[in-house]
Amino acid sequence: MSEHITLDNAIHVDPGATVFSISVFHIERHPSIQVIIGLQESDEGVFIKAGKHITVTVTGDEAQTLIRQLNTLDFSVMSLEKRLITWCQSNSYLGTGAVSGTPDIS
Repeated sequence: MSEHITLDNAIHVDPGATVFSISVFHIERHPSIQVIIGLQESDEGVFIKAGKHITVTVTGDEAQTLIRQLNTLDFSVMSLEKRLITWCQSNSYLGTGAVSGTPDIS
């Protein structure tokens, strides 16, 4: 099962939505810099059709800093998806919760 986060508290849009997986990762450098991270409601890594969606969009200096960090990290230690989830948590875009599952290589 792919990596996913199980939030300690449900998101405000749906009291029952607590498990999310990365569904979108987009870097845009032109015409303006932005990073978009999409998380889709899932059941232990399997996306739920018509499930809730969280979109995190960062721009400007914050986006540039994130891109620089990602470009210099060792992904053999922690996967890109887990790094994106924990980045969203540490920057208050997601609440607390446990990240579990294994990197999806399919």
